[in-house]
Amino acid sequence: MKNFYTKKFDEKYSQSREAQFIEYLNQRGAQVPKLISNCPTENTLKMEYVGNSLEKEFANQNTNTKLETIKILYKAIETGYKISKLDVWHFDLALRNFTVLKSKNQSNKHSVYLIDFGAAISNGFHLQKPLWLRPEKNIHHKDLIRALENDWYKFFKQNSLDVPAIINNEFSIPINKYNDYWSSSFRVQDLNNPICIISHSFGIMVLDFINNYPEMINNMPKKNIGMIKKTAKSLINLNSAEVAHSGIMELLADFDLLVSELEFYSSITPRPKLQGLKQEKSKTISNKSNGHHNAIPPRVSIRYKFRNFFFAYFMLAAGFFFADRVYLEYDIFLTNYAYYVSLFAIILLPSCLVLITFSRRVKKISTFFLRVEAFLLFFYFIELSFFQVHWLLLSCILFSGLLTLLLTIEFKINR
Repeated sequence: MKNFYTKKFDEKYSQSREAQFIEYLNQRGAQVPKLISNCPTENTLKMEYVGNSLEKEFANQNTNTKLETIKILYKAIETGYKISKLDVWHFDLALRNFTVLKSKNQSNKHSVYLIDFGAAISNGFHLQKPLWLRPEKNIHHKDLIRALENDWYKFFKQNSLDVPAIINNEFSIPINKYNDYWSSSFRVQDLNNPICIISHSFGIMVLDFINNYPEMINNMPKKNIGMIKKTAKSLINLNSAEVAHSGIMELLADFDLLVSELEFYSSITPRPKLQGLKQEKSKTISNKSNGHHNAIPPRVSIRYKFRNFFFAYFMLAAGFFFADRVYLEYDIFLTNYAYYVSLFAIILLPSCLVLITFSRRVKKISTFFLRVEAFLLFFYFIELSFFQVHWLLLSCILFSGLLTLLLTIEFKINR
């Protein structure tokens, strides 16, 4: 296998500019090809071979598993985002400009690289000619479209050329005019939020993947794919750098969650095996392909967990009922501490319901709520014990609090 490739340029400015970007990123350990040599006389750059483009890789569906494909796409977004943090803004982030190289030692390990910096800008390498990119409405961010249109319009005007339709049009550039044209002012260079252009490109790239390679996401969890698609759409045409950063992080998190889901249902993730079970047909399913027996988790254990919560809530309600009856029947006035504790107990319930609605972490929030309320019952037990209250009523309050607390604790027994 060849370990390098040679890129040919039509003019020296683009060659010099790309060489600068590659050298700069090489020095910072970025995932780009290593520059081997720069030959200005032949208008070529010799660079490390970094594999096939993702566009070509995904077109060959037999090359990677679905899990590997999602991991590769995750790494592509991560790579482009990390490079943007080095003040290199690649405005043509697409599957064709990312490559993947499989590890020689590990077949399931891939390295992803970003290539082709002809459409990149940086504060360290100011543009001197218009960015070599045609504005397309269905691909580019609205701010990038306006900036590109302005820069190319100025190029045609200052060179006394007829101005063609610039947006969504394949126009030609006289190479001699381009070589002789120099300027220090470009709208593209002065974009306020280049991270919004990056987030837009990621959104378009992910949506293109979902739309153009539907067979690669078949049988994947629809909920996860829906989340990724929704996040990708939210990255398009943003105006806030803060929202763009958080949106990219959310997209990476969505891909990470999908990877976890796919690993869970694949043979890649190691799982514990249950021993000492009788291999009865009613209790196990035999996997004829490998001869192993995988135990089916008994459904009663799932019901048992829900039953625990049900009894915990019941006991908590009973405890507060007894505490309320004691205060009323013995005509005991609430102390200042008891008043604030009661207020907190009342406010905690709707607060936890709101948290459950938005976070959907029912188990964790319910456990937290039950434990806190159980400790509040202990407070009432201690306060009421200073009064001449019948021991049976006090015992009911204490028992309710203890049982509520115990029902929220999961005991693990090692055998």
